[in-house]
Amino acid sequence: MVGELNEIENSRNEKKQTKTTSTRCIKGESNALGSVLIYLRSPRFLISASCALLIWGDRTWHFAMCVFLIELYGHNLLLTAVFGLVVAGSVLIFGVLIGDWIDRKPRNKVAHAALFIRNGSVTACCVVLMLMFSYRREMDQMWHGWFTVACYAVVITLEAVANLAGTALTITIQRDWIVSITGDNRGQLAVPERGSEDEEK
Repeated sequence: MVGELNEIENSRNEKKQTKTTSTRCIKGESNALGSVLIYLRSPRFLISASCALLIWGDRTWHFAMCVFLIELYGHNLLLTAVFGLVVAGSVLIFGVLIGDWIDRKPRNKVAHAALFIRNGSVTACCVVLMLMFSYRREMDQMWHGWFTVACYAVVITLEAVANLAGTALTITIQRDWIVSITGDNRGQLAVPERGSEDEEK
């Protein structure tokens, strides 16, 4: 009888120990999951993810435009070179005006306007490209081929506008990203590193 009672007590103790270890594991997993969720909601992760997605989308669309223009122009890189020149020149010419506009306006309004202009330009560019691929022969016969040239100009202009709007959106997102990542801790931004103080001395 005594042996049976000891075995029952030992089994109860083992069950209690397994319950305590399982509850500790569950608490540890919940703490790890909570810390991951906190990091995913932090401004540092959100800003990094938004910048990565924005830049990835811009680069992908830019590459697709180059491929479309090569296919439209008969496997020739002339139109693609003109496209790259116009896009880079537009940023060079209008970049200062975009920066002044971003500094003068509230950031939310600038982000909404830039996103609307960018998406609208990309949508219009896709529509024009679809029409050009569908009715290429008919367009080549209109106005002795000048209608096709006008469509090329419209496509390149729309892409330049979309690129400018994407640049404005990138600047808007990255303008105060250091302050947001530090959690609005101005003291952390103002304190110099010790190494720089020693170098100054």
